[in-house]
Amino acid sequence: MNQVDFAELKTRFQELGITDLQKEIVVLRNMLLSKYDIILSFGPNCFVRRFLDLLGIQQETHFFDYIGSSLSSICELFENDFENLFEKSDYTNMKVLEDLYIYSNQKYKLHFKHDFPQKGDGGAIVINHPYFAQFSQKYKRRITRLQSLLHSGKRILFIRGDINPHRIEKSGEEVSNFERCVQIIREKYPISQCTFYWISAKHTEDFYDTFRRLYFIKASKYIERYETCHIDLFLELFQKFAYINHEL
Repeated sequence: MNQVDFAELKTRFQELGITDLQKEIVVLRNMLLSKYDIILSFGPNCFVRRFLDLLGIQQETHFFDYIGSSLSSICELFENDFENLFEKSDYTNMKVLEDLYIYSNQKYKLHFKHDFPQKGDGGAIVINHPYFAQFSQKYKRRITRLQSLLHSGKRILFIRGDINPHRIEKSGEEVSNFERCVQIIREKYPISQCTFYWISAKHTEDFYDTFRRLYFIKASKYIERYETCHIDLFLELFQKFAYINHEL
């Protein structure tokens, strides 16, 4: 798979009989924005934010856009109302892969790769106190923004994109944690109108529960670098999103 190049993507669309790439992207974007007031990442990394950027859905940065977050971590955050997230003593360089250390919150197991500078050996530079204060204020604003949206009664679409094989939880745990996350949010914010898309290469098939507004979307392949989207994956998700929002 190649990183998305719009010239090549246009060719692939034409092979499918779609002659106007930009028009089709606008159609899907308009369909999504007519059904939902806001579209938010539900983790586990910045992939969903990149995908929304490719669709031209521009909005404020939200809490989960650039954080490494497992489903169990998200459950803990919502259960605890994000309490004690900014205790500086809870932050450290955490080994997340064999050759990668990221400045992380140990309590909630959240990884902030994009918020702190990285050393050449993969470890994050230990930050100074003024920068940590700036970091914590930024994320407190994002928490307030998220909670305000959930209290607003607006139609919210959460999208989770588990497309990196190194960052998916143990089999069996992830489904129960996903269901638990949904339940916690709906119980804590009963006025919220939340729909959830969960993209994963571990799903055996697509499954759409329209009554509960839960959509399990199978991705046919993993990608190693979640910071980017790739042509095959973009094309697959584009078609599935169009089907869900046009046919169902």
